[in-house]
This record gives sequence, C-alpha cells and structure tokens, in this order.
Amino acid sequence: VSWTNPNGVDCILAGPQSECFCQHRLIQHKTDFETIPTKRPIQLPCKHCRCLSFHVMPKFGSQIARCHCKHYATDHSVVTPYFCSKSDCSCNGFRTSMRCDCGIELHKHEMIMETAEERHNRGKPIGQTSPYQAMGGLTGFSSLAPGITRMDTSGAGKLLSEEEMNKSITSVDNPFLRSHAQGVFNYELTVNDTNGAERERHEVESQMRRPGESELDYYERRYQEREKGKYIRKPEQIRKF
Repeated sequence: VSWTNPNGVDCILAGPQSECFCQHRLIQHKTDFETIPTKRPIQLPCKHCRCLSFHVMPKFGSQIARCHCKHYATDHSVVTPYFCSKSDCSCNGFRTSMRCDCGIELHKHEMIMETAEERHNRGKPIGQTSPYQAMGGLTGFSSLAPGITRMDTSGAGKLLSEEEMNKSITSVDNPFLRSHAQGVFNYELTVNDTNGAERERHEVESQMRRPGESELDYYERRYQEREKGKYIRKPEQIRKF
C-alpha cells in the first residue's frame, strides 16, 4: 500500500497505523484476502464506517489539509469524491493546493494497492514475509520516512556497495548528502586522503557563491547543474537495411 507521486516516488509507504481519509487506521480496514481480487485497483474497505477503500489522510506534518472550500478534510464525506458535509457548502469534492514533501500537489498523488508479485514486477522493493497484519508498504525502518527524504529510496534499508559508498557527492544527490559535502571534504584533508578530497572538491566549490554572482544567478547555476546531472544521452540507434 503506497501513496505515489507522478514521478513514481513512494512518498508514503502505509503501515498498520497510517491514517485513512475516514480517520480510521489501515489495520482497521480489510487487508487480508483468502483469494486475491482480480479487479484493480484492489479495494480495502473500512470495517467501521462507509469508507470503500483506504486512502491516506492528506496532511502536512500533523496539520490536516484544507479543501478549496476552506473546510478541513475531516469535514468531508468518507466516500469518493469526498463531498463537503457542511450544509452551506457547494464543494464539488475534496481538493487541496497543499503540497507533499516532494513538492507536488497532494491531489496529483495516487494510492496504489498491489500484491508483492505486482510490486516486484514494477521494479519496486518488497519486504520480508511478516506474520503481522496490515503491514501495507513497510519494508524496513527507512519506509517510515517520507519518500523524498530517504537516503535509500527503496525503503528496504539495503546495504550500499563499496563503489556506491565511495562515489563523489554531486548536485543531483540527496540534499542531506549535499549538506555534508564540506564536512566530508575537510575530513579527507585531515586524514591526508587527497584522492577522496579531490572527488568532493567540485561539489564543495560549486556550493559557494562566486565573486560578483548575485543570489539569483547562484540558484540558477545550481539548478542548471542539477538538470545537467540528470541528463543521460541515449545511444544512437543503428538502422538496419
């Protein structure tokens, strides 16, 4: 059970105590089936109210999102499209401008309920078999963090290889890593690891404002560096005659 943004990032991997739009927890929904339903998406109805399927409660931290009609999500129906329950409101369904940690609007995210096999076929990690009910999308401790802030994007807590550990920090890396580039650089200089320091030098120098560079020019340069780092040139196709 995952709440995914349009870029395929699992922003929230729902666990037993994840709150639904109906204010009940995932464990209070039907999550176990003797026979896997053939209809998609899989419906996880609530056992305590009219909610037809689990949907993550839209929040920013502990703050419940407000709809465009100015009422809270909890003031809306538990059935899609979540009409407002206030008698004097003409709301056409819950919709908010609040953004997720990933920077994308909450209403552009999608709830995905899938089997372990389907998730594996999508190239997503799956956890170890668990005897506990309603584990949802939890695959490890890092699953508890928002998707965009996970160092390990899989959420499975996998170990990095020696090659991955020794890679230089670049402008497209996780913000947490980039914030420590200067510290890593200083440490490697202290232990006389010149090769390691040289790997980090480019990012460290790039993070500093250059002489005569305005604040706007600085952020534009950093943005262009990130975009350039994402670009992967596709191999040219050889046409056969």
